[in-house]
Amino acid sequence: PKKVTITFKDQGIGIPSTDLPYVFDKLYRVEKSRSRKSGGYGLGLSIVKEIVEAHGGAVTIESGVGKGTMVEILVREDV
Repeated sequence: PKKVTITFKDQGIGIPSTDLPYVFDKLYRVEKSRSRKSGGYGLGLSIVKEIVEAHGGAVTIESGVGKGTMVEILVREDV
């Protein structure tokens, strides 16, 4: 089967390696000082992961402080 990879990449501040294992957890926010008024709800990546995996795909994330973040979504064509 053929595979499709969708990649999102930014050149932002990056995510510390200690936070990476948790970024797909519901309600997890890397920036603890942000309130819901000034930041997100911590749901975006957990929703993405649920949808992608429900369709047989996988989502990965790579990041480094000062290096930005890359999120890849891999799906098979036959799913």
